[in-house]
Amino acid sequence: MSEWLWRLVCGCLGELLAAVLRNLRAARADDPALVAFVLAEVREAAAQPALNGPQKRTRVIGRVRGYVAGLGRDVSDAALNALVELAVQRVKTDGVA
Repeated sequence: MSEWLWRLVCGCLGELLAAVLRNLRAARADDPALVAFVLAEVREAAAQPALNGPQKRTRVIGRVRGYVAGLGRDVSDAALNALVELAVQRVKTDGVA
C-alpha cells in the first residue's frame, strides 16, 4: 500500500474512533462503573456455550439497557452498540472469549 493511501486510511480510522468516543462521552457512557458492568456482562455471555453470537448480543444489550435505565440515563442505541462492541473486542483481546 502506498504511503499516501496508508495515511488516508489511518486518518479516516482516527476520525471514526474520535467520533465514537465523543458520542460515548456525550451519552456519559464512559463512566468507569458502566464500562465495568458492560465488560462483566460480555464476559458472562461469552462463557455461555449454549448461546450463539446474536443471542449473546441480545442478552448483553438488554441487561445493559436495564442498568443504564436504573441510572436514569438515556443512552442512544448507537452509543450502546458501540460500547458493547468495544467490550467484545476487549474481551477477545484479553483471550476470554
